[in-house]
Amino acid sequence: MANLGITLSATSKRGCTRKVEAEIVAGQLVGTFKRVEPFGDEMTSKRLPIRGDLNKLTNFATRQPGLFIKWVDLKLGLK
Repeated sequence: MANLGITLSATSKRGCTRKVEAEIVAGQLVGTFKRVEPFGDEMTSKRLPIRGDLNKLTNFATRQPGLFIKWVDLKLGLK
């Protein structure tokens, strides 16, 4: 059985990149959240469930990158 996955990212004005590596596993959407600072420091979460589907997640990341950045920070436990 193959997994379907996607990587979405957005970069803030400071140059800090937020990334979500999402995949469908056993019919459920799960993702790993990452934050990479411009100087190379990195934070990574464990696999967490994501509500919705890949289409909604893709639209969210591309159409509202500011909110996407805040959402990833919340999933990582920041602010």
